[in-house]
Amino acid sequence: MKCIAALLLLAGLTAHAMAGTVVTTHAGKLRGKTLGNNVDAFLGIPYAASTAGENRWRPPQPVTSWQGVKSATDFGPVCVQPEPVEFGPWTDEFLAQGKMSEDCLSLNVWTPDTKARSLPVMIWIHGGGLTTGSSDVPVYDGAHLAGKGVVVVSINYRLGVLGFLAHPELEAENGFSGEYGLLDQIAALKWVHNNIAGFGGDPGNVTIAGQSAGAASVKLLMSTQASRGLYHKAIIQSGIGLSGFAPPGNFERALRIGEQLQKDLNASSLKALRELPTNEVLAAAAKVKLPGESGRIRFSVRQGKTFGEDLLDNTIPVLTGITGAEASAFRPMKTLSKADFNAYVERRYGELAEQFKALYTSDDDNYLNESLALRRDEGLVSTKLRLQQHDAPLVAYGYLFAHEPPGEPQDYASFHSGELPYMFGNLEPGERPYSGYDQTLSDTMVNYWVAFIKAKSLKGKLLDWPLLDDTNQIMVFGESGVKSVRPLLSKEKLALFERHYQNGGEVKLIDL
Repeated sequence: MKCIAALLLLAGLTAHAMAGTVVTTHAGKLRGKTLGNNVDAFLGIPYAASTAGENRWRPPQPVTSWQGVKSATDFGPVCVQPEPVEFGPWTDEFLAQGKMSEDCLSLNVWTPDTKARSLPVMIWIHGGGLTTGSSDVPVYDGAHLAGKGVVVVSINYRLGVLGFLAHPELEAENGFSGEYGLLDQIAALKWVHNNIAGFGGDPGNVTIAGQSAGAASVKLLMSTQASRGLYHKAIIQSGIGLSGFAPPGNFERALRIGEQLQKDLNASSLKALRELPTNEVLAAAAKVKLPGESGRIRFSVRQGKTFGEDLLDNTIPVLTGITGAEASAFRPMKTLSKADFNAYVERRYGELAEQFKALYTSDDDNYLNESLALRRDEGLVSTKLRLQQHDAPLVAYGYLFAHEPPGEPQDYASFHSGELPYMFGNLEPGERPYSGYDQTLSDTMVNYWVAFIKAKSLKGKLLDWPLLDDTNQIMVFGESGVKSVRPLLSKEKLALFERHYQNGGEVKLIDL
């Protein structure tokens, strides 16, 4: 009888776990699923209505409330984009997974305790050049961070031509044009502010975070009054340099691009554009060109009515950093001759070229490491120079991720976005042969990110992480052991880069 009772109890517990926890949002009740580490996941939660049909190229519209309990156990559709394919170092675990739809404005919540009332919240904004990516990317899974006492939210937002088309008729219609994807992000932040307490989160301790185009999004959210009060800290990974991944461009040119797309699609009006099949719009957008111009046109943020390009809210503490080989993912190399390296330096640094060559030298003719070091240092300096500007954050912690993730493909070193599996604690997805050292590195990075997310007052050293200020100290992960604090650059290199900048030279995070 005891065995039968035990089996019945186990069956009851299993059924309860499968049923999942129920929470109440402003739009209705949601049932999530309980994961193995006692974290509850609520996936595919709609925070705005479908963007198809009449809602295409409109600000996000309110979601329709529902009756009963809505299942939230699967990710929502991926926002429309080119078909994801592995390329460069970005293997499958870095790519969007689900089916695409214009009904894609959903978010996901991982929480360790729906009954809590004061858990810190991190909202993750995915990268992908504002044209690709999704919240269902495996390395973004929030369960591990949630197990450390953080409520993790990841969001979808409109991409490419559907998220960032500018057009005169759109301007006349609603006063918005070329910034729908970012308006989506603000709508998601508002949803979190209004609903996250039901998941155990503290709406008064919210960190917005992103990498690459997600980092550019965080910077833009920090530049608009529309998001004030919806977040309290920011994490900007691979994106705080003087030139971001998606700096606002010429808005008048963006309007002309929108008109050209309309001509290419033979659409008589904005109404006709909205009635076209999604795949036709996406295909035409990939080919659109302005008369007299060549090269691909990219639909991303343009200087509209809502977003600027400066970090205006300098009261927000920031955690920011780069990888050691940001440029390698775009230009993989195995060797680089001294002659080619010198030609690059001369083209880039002009009258200061000889002084740069003296600081970046090699004992043999392969200057690959010197090239990567030069570009890494330029990225570090671009961050330093950005933090010196008048509207820069008053509190900032800097990092460099120097480790080269293992596995295929090789020759990309510490590539752009290579730190993400480590800081999320997600080394399991994919087929990379991570070692015990990789796990230790990941555990260490998770502890630092969680400490930043949890902190309510940040004015000085965080654990042993110094402020990135005039002392020029930075935390390095994956070099000289697991972590170390070292100078940002040598005094000689820093002075030379600053001289180059003062002479009107460019200092970029990534030289595309």
